[in-house]
Amino acid sequence: MTKNILNIGIPSKGRLRKDVLNIFKKNKLNLISERGERDLLGSIKQFKNTKILYLHAREIIERLGDGSLDIGFSGFDLLKESEINTQKKINVLKRYNFGKATLVVAIPDPWIDVQTVADLEEIAFEFKDKKKKRLRVATKYPNLTREFLFSKGLIGNNYRYHFYRRNVKSKQSTYFKGWRNIKIRGLHDDF
Repeated sequence: MTKNILNIGIPSKGRLRKDVLNIFKKNKLNLISERGERDLLGSIKQFKNTKILYLHAREIIERLGDGSLDIGFSGFDLLKESEINTQKKINVLKRYNFGKATLVVAIPDPWIDVQTVADLEEIAFEFKDKKKKRLRVATKYPNLTREFLFSKGLIGNNYRYHFYRRNVKSKQSTYFKGWRNIKIRGLHDDF
């Protein structure tokens, strides 16, 4: 944080960037950059003591946590996935109604009896009792997944977490050959 300069982090690309830029536009705040839209630095025309940094959404969370940004716009899911010490250092002042994430639970096609998360619980216990194995959960968002499973009463010794590091663009898991989605009751897309 530079003296008397307000450092603001804005996502450098994607839908989140577009939505954040619209916030500035609606509030009649003109963002300027020397090199145009692809520049990684900018400012607000009306406020000379501001510096806009265009960063990856995850980096915005990191920089808010280490104090090198004063204000930042990023995904709440990324905040929830950050280190607990980082989360404690960040105050969420406002949650906007864009950039929602959707949780999809996919299971192998042969599990024909599994239609809901409650059915998944039965499979988890069966795995533990009969196969002496814990059901594995692959996810890009382990904290959010753990929170969801806990809210459904499915957390405990029956699950082992693995990280799935691929962006899933679709709400359907059809590109996982041999997998299908199950119904998730009571889940709100608000993380």
